[in-house]
Amino acid sequence: MFYKIIYKTSNGIYLNDNDEKYLLNCLGFKRSLRFYLYILINIILNVTIIIFASGFVVKRNNYLLLILILTIPSAIIFLHHYYLKNQKLYYLALDDYIKSEFDDFLNYSNYYTYVYDKDNLLDKSIVTNNVFFITNGYEFYVYNDFLEERDYYLKRLFKKKNNESPKLKVIARKKEKALTFYLKDIEEYYVYDKKAKISDKNYDPVTKVFSIEERKKYTSLKLKNGIEYCFGPEIYLCLKKYCPIGEINKCKI
Repeated sequence: MFYKIIYKTSNGIYLNDNDEKYLLNCLGFKRSLRFYLYILINIILNVTIIIFASGFVVKRNNYLLLILILTIPSAIIFLHHYYLKNQKLYYLALDDYIKSEFDDFLNYSNYYTYVYDKDNLLDKSIVTNNVFFITNGYEFYVYNDFLEERDYYLKRLFKKKNNESPKLKVIARKKEKALTFYLKDIEEYYVYDKKAKISDKNYDPVTKVFSIEERKKYTSLKLKNGIEYCFGPEIYLCLKKYCPIGEINKCKI
Protein backbone atom coordinates (compact mmCIF):
# COMPACT_ATOMS: atom_id res chain seq x y z
CA MET A 1 0.00 0.00 0.00
CA PHE A 2 2.81 2.43 0.88
CA TYR A 3 4.54 1.78 -2.44
CA LYS A 4 1.27 2.55 -4.20
CA ILE A 5 1.35 5.98 -2.52
CA ILE A 6 4.99 6.42 -3.58
CA TYR A 7 4.01 5.56 -7.16
CA LYS A 8 1.13 8.06 -7.11
CA THR A 9 3.31 10.81 -5.67
CA SER A 10 6.18 10.34 -8.12
CA ASN A 11 3.65 10.54 -10.97
CA GLY A 12 1.83 13.60 -9.67
CA ILE A 13 -1.40 11.80 -8.74
CA TYR A 14 -3.41 13.30 -5.88
CA LEU A 15 -3.81 11.22 -2.75
CA ASN A 16 -7.39 10.59 -1.64
CA ASP A 17 -8.35 10.81 2.03
CA ASN A 18 -7.63 7.13 2.68
CA ASP A 19 -4.26 7.33 0.93
CA GLU A 20 -3.28 10.36 2.96
CA LYS A 21 -4.34 8.73 6.24
CA TYR A 22 -2.25 5.68 5.40
CA LEU A 23 0.67 7.89 4.41
CA LEU A 24 0.53 9.61 7.80
CA ASN A 25 0.60 6.19 9.48
CA CYS A 26 3.57 5.03 7.42
CA LEU A 27 5.50 8.23 8.14
CA GLY A 28 4.79 8.06 11.88
CA PHE A 29 2.46 11.06 12.18
CA LYS A 30 -0.83 9.33 12.96
CA ARG A 31 -1.63 6.99 15.83
CA SER A 32 -3.72 4.25 14.26
CA LEU A 33 -4.32 1.36 16.69
CA ARG A 34 -4.82 -1.12 13.83
CA PHE A 35 -1.51 -0.10 12.25
CA TYR A 36 0.43 -0.46 15.52
CA LEU A 37 -1.18 -3.82 16.24
CA TYR A 38 -0.09 -4.98 12.80
CA ILE A 39 3.50 -3.87 13.48
CA LEU A 40 3.51 -5.38 16.99
CA ILE A 41 2.19 -8.76 15.84
CA ASN A 42 4.81 -8.93 13.11
CA ILE A 43 7.60 -8.11 15.55
CA ILE A 44 6.39 -10.71 18.07
CA LEU A 45 6.26 -13.34 15.34
CA ASN A 46 9.74 -12.44 14.13
CA VAL A 47 11.17 -12.51 17.66
CA THR A 48 9.50 -15.88 18.28
CA ILE A 49 10.95 -17.32 15.08
CA ILE A 50 14.42 -16.01 15.98
CA ILE A 51 14.24 -17.58 19.45
CA PHE A 52 13.20 -20.98 18.06
CA ALA A 53 15.72 -20.78 15.24
CA SER A 54 18.47 -20.01 17.71
CA GLY A 55 17.74 -23.25 19.53
CA PHE A 56 16.92 -21.71 22.90
CA VAL A 57 15.77 -24.27 25.43
CA VAL A 58 13.88 -22.42 28.11
CA LYS A 59 10.98 -23.02 30.37
CA ARG A 60 7.56 -21.73 29.37
CA ASN A 61 7.55 -18.71 31.71
CA ASN A 62 11.10 -17.76 30.79
CA TYR A 63 10.20 -18.13 27.12
CA LEU A 64 7.32 -15.63 27.40
CA LEU A 65 9.47 -13.25 29.42
CA LEU A 66 12.24 -13.42 26.84
CA ILE A 67 9.77 -12.58 24.05
CA LEU A 68 8.50 -9.60 26.05
CA ILE A 69 12.01 -8.32 26.81
CA LEU A 70 13.10 -8.58 23.20
CA THR A 71 9.86 -7.25 21.71
CA ILE A 72 9.86 -3.80 23.35
CA PRO A 73 13.34 -2.61 22.23
CA SER A 74 12.87 -4.36 18.89
CA ALA A 75 9.62 -2.45 18.33
CA ILE A 76 11.22 0.90 19.18
CA ILE A 77 14.23 0.32 16.89
CA PHE A 78 12.07 -1.05 14.10
CA LEU A 79 9.58 1.84 14.16
CA HIS A 80 12.35 4.45 14.23
CA HIS A 81 14.05 3.01 11.14
CA TYR A 82 10.74 2.20 9.46
CA TYR A 83 9.44 5.78 9.72
CA LEU A 84 12.76 7.33 8.75
CA LYS A 85 13.10 5.07 5.71
CA ASN A 86 9.55 5.87 4.61
CA GLN A 87 10.07 9.60 5.03
CA LYS A 88 13.18 9.40 2.83
CA LEU A 89 11.32 7.40 0.17
CA TYR A 90 8.42 9.85 0.19
CA TYR A 91 10.79 12.83 -0.02
CA LEU A 92 12.55 11.32 -3.05
CA ALA A 93 9.23 10.56 -4.76
CA LEU A 94 7.98 14.13 -4.28
CA ASP A 95 11.34 15.56 -5.36
CA ASP A 96 11.35 13.40 -8.51
CA TYR A 97 7.87 14.59 -9.40
CA ILE A 98 8.79 18.29 -9.00
CA LYS A 99 11.89 17.86 -11.17
CA SER A 100 9.89 16.08 -13.86
CA GLU A 101 7.38 18.94 -13.96
CA PHE A 102 10.17 21.38 -14.82
CA ASP A 103 12.05 19.26 -17.35
CA ASP A 104 11.52 22.01 -19.92
CA PHE A 105 13.49 24.44 -17.74
CA LEU A 106 16.69 22.47 -17.18
CA ASN A 107 18.93 25.41 -18.12
CA TYR A 108 16.88 27.95 -16.16
CA SER A 109 17.24 29.15 -12.58
CA ASN A 110 14.29 27.94 -10.52
CA TYR A 111 13.61 29.79 -7.26
CA TYR A 112 11.10 28.54 -4.71
CA THR A 113 9.89 31.68 -2.97
CA TYR A 114 6.85 33.29 -1.37
CA VAL A 115 4.39 35.99 -2.38
CA TYR A 116 4.30 38.94 -0.01
CA ASP A 117 0.83 40.35 0.73
CA LYS A 118 -0.81 38.06 -1.84
CA ASP A 119 -4.35 39.05 -0.89
CA ASN A 120 -3.76 42.62 -2.09
CA LEU A 121 -2.10 41.58 -5.34
CA LEU A 122 -3.94 42.95 -8.38
CA ASP A 123 -3.02 39.94 -10.52
CA LYS A 124 -5.37 37.21 -9.23
CA SER A 125 -3.75 34.52 -11.37
CA ILE A 126 -1.29 33.97 -8.51
CA VAL A 127 -3.39 31.99 -6.05
CA THR A 128 -0.81 30.33 -3.79
CA ASN A 129 1.32 31.76 -0.99
CA ASN A 130 4.47 30.23 -2.46
CA VAL A 131 5.53 30.12 -6.11
CA PHE A 132 8.22 28.83 -8.46
CA PHE A 133 10.05 31.80 -10.02
CA ILE A 134 11.87 30.62 -13.15
CA THR A 135 14.17 32.52 -15.50
CA ASN A 136 16.99 32.25 -18.00
CA GLY A 137 17.76 35.96 -17.75
CA TYR A 138 15.44 36.96 -20.57
CA GLU A 139 12.25 34.97 -20.05
CA PHE A 140 10.53 34.95 -16.64
CA TYR A 141 7.84 32.50 -15.54
CA VAL A 142 5.94 32.25 -12.26
CA TYR A 143 4.10 29.02 -11.42
CA ASN A 144 1.63 28.54 -8.60
CA ASP A 145 2.85 26.17 -5.94
CA PHE A 146 1.35 22.71 -6.45
CA LEU A 147 2.37 21.53 -2.99
CA GLU A 148 0.40 21.99 0.20
CA GLU A 149 1.86 21.64 3.67
CA ARG A 150 0.35 19.54 6.42
CA ASP A 151 0.66 20.27 10.10
CA TYR A 152 3.30 17.61 10.73
CA TYR A 153 6.96 18.40 11.27
CA LEU A 154 9.56 16.18 9.65
CA LYS A 155 12.41 14.56 11.54
CA ARG A 156 15.74 16.17 12.30
CA LEU A 157 17.24 14.67 9.14
CA PHE A 158 15.35 17.22 7.01
CA LYS A 159 16.28 20.28 9.07
CA LYS A 160 18.72 22.74 7.53
CA LYS A 161 20.19 26.06 8.50
CA ASN A 162 17.66 27.93 6.39
CA ASN A 163 14.77 25.59 7.19
CA GLU A 164 14.50 24.94 10.90
CA SER A 165 10.90 23.69 10.78
CA PRO A 166 10.41 21.43 7.73
CA LYS A 167 6.87 20.14 7.31
CA LEU A 168 5.24 17.31 5.42
CA LYS A 169 3.83 18.35 2.03
CA VAL A 170 1.50 16.65 -0.43
CA ILE A 171 0.53 17.34 -4.05
CA ALA A 172 -2.46 19.68 -3.97
CA ARG A 173 -2.87 20.87 -7.59
CA LYS A 174 -1.58 20.47 -11.11
CA LYS A 175 1.24 22.68 -12.36
CA GLU A 176 -0.27 26.01 -13.32
CA LYS A 177 1.50 28.97 -14.91
CA ALA A 178 0.45 32.24 -13.28
CA LEU A 179 2.67 34.83 -14.94
CA THR A 180 4.95 35.26 -17.95
CA PHE A 181 7.05 38.34 -18.70
CA TYR A 182 10.32 39.25 -20.36
CA LEU A 183 13.36 41.28 -19.42
CA LYS A 184 12.11 44.21 -21.51
CA ASP A 185 8.86 44.24 -19.48
CA ILE A 186 10.58 45.15 -16.19
CA GLU A 187 9.99 48.75 -15.14
CA GLU A 188 11.79 48.77 -11.78
CA TYR A 189 12.48 46.75 -8.67
CA TYR A 190 13.86 47.20 -5.17
CA VAL A 191 14.32 45.15 -2.03
CA TYR A 192 12.98 45.83 1.46
CA ASP A 193 15.17 45.95 3.40
CA LYS A 194 18.57 46.01 1.64
CA LYS A 195 20.44 46.15 4.97
CA ALA A 196 19.02 42.78 5.96
CA LYS A 197 21.02 39.73 4.97
CA ILE A 198 19.63 38.23 1.78
CA SER A 199 20.18 34.53 1.31
CA ASP A 200 21.20 33.33 -2.14
CA LYS A 201 19.98 29.86 -1.20
CA ASN A 202 17.57 28.17 -3.58
CA TYR A 203 15.09 26.69 -1.11
CA ASP A 204 13.95 23.08 -1.30
CA PRO A 205 10.22 23.10 -2.19
CA VAL A 206 9.67 19.60 -0.75
CA THR A 207 10.20 20.68 2.86
CA LYS A 208 10.64 24.47 2.99
CA VAL A 209 8.18 26.39 5.17
CA PHE A 210 8.72 30.15 5.26
CA SER A 211 8.44 31.55 8.77
CA ILE A 212 6.50 34.68 9.75
CA GLU A 213 9.80 36.46 10.31
CA GLU A 214 11.07 35.54 6.85
CA ARG A 215 7.88 36.78 5.22
CA LYS A 216 8.44 40.32 6.50
CA LYS A 217 11.10 40.90 3.83
CA TYR A 218 10.36 41.15 0.14
CA THR A 219 11.43 42.20 -3.34
CA SER A 220 9.11 44.62 -5.14
CA LEU A 221 8.97 44.06 -8.89
CA LYS A 222 6.99 46.48 -11.05
CA LEU A 223 6.28 45.72 -14.69
CA LYS A 224 5.60 48.26 -17.42
CA ASN A 225 1.90 47.31 -17.36
CA GLY A 226 1.76 48.96 -13.94
CA ILE A 227 1.26 45.83 -11.82
CA GLU A 228 3.55 45.40 -8.83
CA TYR A 229 4.51 41.95 -7.52
CA CYS A 230 6.25 41.22 -4.22
CA PHE A 231 8.30 38.05 -3.86
CA GLY A 232 10.93 36.84 -1.40
CA PRO A 233 14.14 38.90 -1.05
CA GLU A 234 16.25 36.31 -2.89
CA ILE A 235 14.47 37.37 -6.11
CA TYR A 236 16.24 40.73 -5.72
CA LEU A 237 19.58 38.96 -6.28
CA CYS A 238 18.17 37.29 -9.39
CA LEU A 239 16.90 40.60 -10.82
CA LYS A 240 20.11 42.41 -9.93
CA LYS A 241 22.04 39.81 -11.89
CA TYR A 242 19.94 40.00 -15.05
CA CYS A 243 18.54 43.53 -14.94
CA PRO A 244 20.93 45.83 -13.02
CA ILE A 245 19.60 49.00 -14.65
CA GLY A 246 16.10 48.38 -13.29
CA GLU A 247 17.04 48.68 -9.63
CA ILE A 248 15.87 51.78 -7.75
CA ASN A 249 16.83 52.91 -4.28
CA LYS A 250 13.63 52.75 -2.33
CA CYS A 251 12.68 51.32 1.04
CA LYS A 252 9.17 51.11 2.39
CA ILE A 253 8.70 51.62 6.10
